Amino acid sequence: MQRHCKTGGLHLNLKTTCIDYTKASVEEREAFSLVPSKIQELEQFILQTYQLDGCIILSTCNRTELWISASEAVLSSLSPTAILCDALQVPVEQYLSFFIERSGATAVSYLLELTCGLHSQIFGEDQILSQVKDALSTARINGTTNTVLEVLFRTAITAAKEVKTKVKLTTADHTVALGAVALLKDKLHLPMQQLPCLVIGNGEMGRLAVAALQKEGCKVTMTLRNHHSREAMIPANCRVLNYDERIERINQFRVVISATLSPHQTIKKQDLVSVLDHQPHIFIDLAMPRDIDNTVTQLPNVSLFDMDDLSLPPSVVTIEQIQYAKEILLEHQQEFEHWYAFREWVPTIQSISKRVAQDVHIRTAKSLRDCCLQKEQSIAMQDTIDTAANKAVAKLLYGLREHLTQDYFQVCMEALVKSAEDAKP
Repeated sequence: MQRHCKTGGLHLNLKTTCIDYTKASVEEREAFSLVPSKIQELEQFILQTYQLDGCIILSTCNRTELWISASEAVLSSLSPTAILCDALQVPVEQYLSFFIERSGATAVSYLLELTCGLHSQIFGEDQILSQVKDALSTARINGTTNTVLEVLFRTAITAAKEVKTKVKLTTADHTVALGAVALLKDKLHLPMQQLPCLVIGNGEMGRLAVAALQKEGCKVTMTLRNHHSREAMIPANCRVLNYDERIERINQFRVVISATLSPHQTIKKQDLVSVLDHQPHIFIDLAMPRDIDNTVTQLPNVSLFDMDDLSLPPSVVTIEQIQYAKEILLEHQQEFEHWYAFREWVPTIQSISKRVAQDVHIRTAKSLRDCCLQKEQSIAMQDTIDTAANKAVAKLLYGLREHLTQDYFQVCMEALVKSAEDAKP
């Protein structure tokens, strides 16, 4: 039986750790911000080093999380925070206070709430759902997920989709990009119509930023690297600027938003010193790790904002709406726990089914031998009977889980195991 984390009689062998905007600043989170290539390297290192059954890393602009799954014997002595710090070669003592560890049912509940935006800096935002999908997909490609984490993350994704279909958690499609626009409106004190803006980065975040700015009537240009030109998705009515020309053309833009996945800075103070004019410039950094050198604020008429500065007007969400969302999530959590509790009985069901099939074989063998059948026909008939008996018993036992609570199912299975043992010839 599973015995790691107990909740309502069920023990779930999984743990997670999280550093996010609630306890850590952008500077503190930056040490744990991971580009896709680094995630692949870390997941494989962690899985092999700590003898885990599965691990998934979720890294976004506001959080980094490590999810691990293993047997009780392996998992009981492990701290996912220590594992992550060790893998990144950063001192765990320095960062321990910024992390929150969760396990068992608490971790399951948290992931379901996280995936539908209940733990986002911008409440109810939609982007976290695709980020959770991407984290699962990356772990699949890396070969580091396992059945438990696979089913858990799929459950969270399904639950989030249902919540977003049935419950209005936001008054708009809130995203980080819209948070950047709200910030501009608050700080700029200028009309947005025809405001010249440069977006550095043509990934998902960059495209969201372009769309949010265009909705306000801004005149938007997006950078594009030459070697990405063929596969790039350029939003409609968006101008394009060669990435290498971004510095020399910087004065054409009042607002610069950088949102790349690059581990290297896109804007450095030393590059701007000789080119920047004396007009006010606003830089917004939506990347993690950060794209823009924070010393640019030492230059005259330059303002710099990052993820920790973003905000949106509070969503008008009632307590009843949030409660309804949590009821939906609870149903999905119970389904996952039901699956988890049942999965450990699969070998037992297979064993009982096999034993019954063997008993049927013994009881029918003589009758088949006495029939006027050729030897090959008799053997084929016996195989058919054995297979049918095995499948019929397994089907009945699998069906019990749909009609019994976990506790009653366990009592029933234990009784069947005892009965099978007593019936041994």
